[in-house]
Amino acid sequence: MRYQDSFSNLDEFKLISKIIDQLGSSAAKDIIVPPGDDAAVWMNSKNSLTVATVDTLTEGTHWRADTMSFYDVGWRAITASVSDLAAMGATPNYLLIAITLDTSTTEQNINMLTEGIAKSSTVHKVKIAGGDITRAHTNIISVTAIGQITQNNPQSNYYPIMRRNTAEVGEFVAVSGYPGTSGAGLNILEANIQGTLDAELITLHRQPIARIELGVSAAKAGIKCAIDLSDGLVQDLEHIAKASNIGIKIDTRKIPLHSTAYNLLGEQKTLDLALGQGGEDFELILTGSEQHLRSLHTIELPVTIIGKTTLKHPGQVKVYKGTDEEYDPPQRGWNHLRND
Repeated sequence: MRYQDSFSNLDEFKLISKIIDQLGSSAAKDIIVPPGDDAAVWMNSKNSLTVATVDTLTEGTHWRADTMSFYDVGWRAITASVSDLAAMGATPNYLLIAITLDTSTTEQNINMLTEGIAKSSTVHKVKIAGGDITRAHTNIISVTAIGQITQNNPQSNYYPIMRRNTAEVGEFVAVSGYPGTSGAGLNILEANIQGTLDAELITLHRQPIARIELGVSAAKAGIKCAIDLSDGLVQDLEHIAKASNIGIKIDTRKIPLHSTAYNLLGEQKTLDLALGQGGEDFELILTGSEQHLRSLHTIELPVTIIGKTTLKHPGQVKVYKGTDEEYDPPQRGWNHLRND
């Protein structure tokens, strides 16, 4: 396999597939969940599975100094990593953190970064087990999260695990929270209109919370398929559609939009942020029976049904405004190799 001289035109997810193929027998394809999902899963002991993932944030790609402090970066780095475990139905236990520091980074910056890491780790009930630190020409933080899934019943061989490739035709599709809120917070910061209403959207952008409890509850309730909402609603749904070889149809009228974002940015902009212009909400997308999905809904964290899976157009996501009018959003999601 040959790569192009520049990967600026490559699709991130096609590149991942190419790398896995090139690894050949070196890729752990014989474990319970091999490379390609939100996290890898393998047998740990008689009654538990180990779930592990890694996520990297780079200055200039994932954050900018004019919109996020080092404290926020530390917080968000933890959220991004443990959110992948939440999507599998796992409980996070330990983190390994590798930090690359720009030569201009100050001791105060490092202190703020550490404080953000510590606070987010406390909120997500996870411990730092080790890491590495080095210097370079940009700031990078990479977090490996390790968690576990235990059996509902020690007498059975069933592990409540959720995957991308287990959606079935005829299931309902639901999302937690309010997609697009992180992107709305960034838009407000860039437009310098923060303070016109409360700062909730800005906080949701800078210091999001992973839906760990929801993920564990969903898996134990019988939900088999989930993904975390990090790259945009349509694109993340496409990951499920392709992995499960099913089609997905969603109705924009059913997508829950945050009222503050709606009032500040308008309905159309808020909808487009939810569909793909935003991302990094770290909510969960779930498929399953209507009964199971509705049982997960709470006042504190709504779980809203927004569509269904179908035999039609396998591997694709169709967006509709109502029953007949198809809508093509201006952006379907985030690509780390293409987006500026």
